[in-house]
Amino acid sequence: MHGIYDFMAWRGSLEKGAACGERERLENWLS
Repeated sequence: MHGIYDFMAWRGSLEKGAACGERERLENWLS
């Protein structure tokens, strides 16, 4: 029953990665 935790961790890392990408893109656009 650890599959749900794997999924949550994967989703969390995906959201974190997307947030990092957005911030990077915003900084590139502002500079």
